[in-house]
Amino acid sequence: MTEPDLSTTDRRLRRLFLLIVTASFVLTPIAAPDVWWQLSRGQTVLAELAVPGPILAAGNPTAEADWLGGFPFFMSWMIAGFSGLMLLKFCGTFLLLYLLMRRFELQLQWAAFALALVTLLAANAAWQPTPRLWDCWFLFLTWIATVRWSQSPTKQNAVLVLISLVVWANLAPLCLLGIAVVAIVPWLTGMKTEPTVTRKQAGLLVAASAFALMLTPRGWFTLSDSLTQLLPGLFYARDLLATTVWQPTFAQGLTVETAGLGILTLVTVSYLIFYSTGWLESFAFLMFAVPAWLNADAVPPCAIGITLLLGRSLVAHPYPIQLLKTKDLLSPALGRLLLGLGLLLLSGKAAAGTLPGQSQRLGWGLAPELDITLLNQAIGPLEYEGTAHCMDITSAGMLCWIKADHKVRPYLTHRQALKQGRLFEELSLNAELSDGWMLQKPRMNGGWGAGGSASKIGTVSCCWFPMVRRGQFVPCSTVAGSQCRLTRQSFPLAGRVNYSARRRSSSCSPSKSF
Repeated sequence: MTEPDLSTTDRRLRRLFLLIVTASFVLTPIAAPDVWWQLSRGQTVLAELAVPGPILAAGNPTAEADWLGGFPFFMSWMIAGFSGLMLLKFCGTFLLLYLLMRRFELQLQWAAFALALVTLLAANAAWQPTPRLWDCWFLFLTWIATVRWSQSPTKQNAVLVLISLVVWANLAPLCLLGIAVVAIVPWLTGMKTEPTVTRKQAGLLVAASAFALMLTPRGWFTLSDSLTQLLPGLFYARDLLATTVWQPTFAQGLTVETAGLGILTLVTVSYLIFYSTGWLESFAFLMFAVPAWLNADAVPPCAIGITLLLGRSLVAHPYPIQLLKTKDLLSPALGRLLLGLGLLLLSGKAAAGTLPGQSQRLGWGLAPELDITLLNQAIGPLEYEGTAHCMDITSAGMLCWIKADHKVRPYLTHRQALKQGRLFEELSLNAELSDGWMLQKPRMNGGWGAGGSASKIGTVSCCWFPMVRRGQFVPCSTVAGSQCRLTRQSFPLAGRVNYSARRRSSSCSPSKSF
């Protein structure tokens, strides 16, 4: 008897399995810490038609290149509320993984499904309504556009590459990865670029791509900002980054993301050692793997890049031997049954929130820890004008959303401080405010540390004074010739404390951040 053709059945099974696994990982309540910040950014763009960073923050932040990153999320929220955001993140994730699998499915079949599955795990942090989702999408789109240009280097195809990069730079921060894609992809084995593409054409496209990334409110600083967020370890000490989202991935321990990235890395390295025919593929792998392992915030788009590289390599250089002849051990039907049971077990554990680093269960809407009802009741009616120190991006986003009139604004977010070289100051103040409120004045750099006594209100030389006159004072900065008082204002915000003050007069401005 001849074995029936199961290609159609396999194709349907792959799509069904991908849908089930994606739903179990993605259909969880929105829990991204910066979701309120992104919604506030989108709201400001729509209302002010301006770059949102300097409007939302009071600490003289520079204009951000990815100023439109929150706009699509705000439009989704405005149309359908948090249900719109849930639909956006699920559809965006499933469509990306489906297109990724379909790109290699004809040649790799079930191996293409395995690549999509491991990518789902490695990029798990990106499946939220944040700009990291745009980083993943536009790395994929830039790769596809560059492949098309490599096979047919026309002006129309080059314009598609440049448009993808311009939109990427204005939506998400890690657009510098696009330069790596444009520089490497045309020369990978199997692209058939010679003699179609010359070195001059490729060099001109790379130069044009760098210029395209500068078409943002930050101009040519877009490249340096993206590099800082892609490899912050080049500019900051590892110990300083250990408490932030930019900590090294290998220091996180066992999580869903590290497991997925580890599998991708191990398989790619093994393939490059045994089957690669040149050094270029190894160099391309390092361009994605190094940022991924040194910066947890960069894992999702880098995982997409590694998957595309591995899939391209497997298509160009198929492994020549079959280590295990599974047909002699298992029938096709039994193999598919066991695979389905394994995927259902994985999906069940993900849906129950029992996987390492995957504590959320299946759900819909906004996670309880991000609910702003109590905070809105506490500070919504307050008629103060001034600046608040926010311990993290969650409290900053909530404050911006509640005080949409910008009368009370956060001083800086950690990402803004990172790009401006002020991360040490922000993290130092957070540590001082969280560590016993010990009096430290002044700091070694001339600024003011947190401190004071709960039994008195302190007066320091600066141009700020308190929103309330009870509690512990927080010295911030010094400006000669003006006096201020700062107090602690506590809000029921997920165990956090916001430290707030308002300007005494509009004629003075702080000389140092607090």
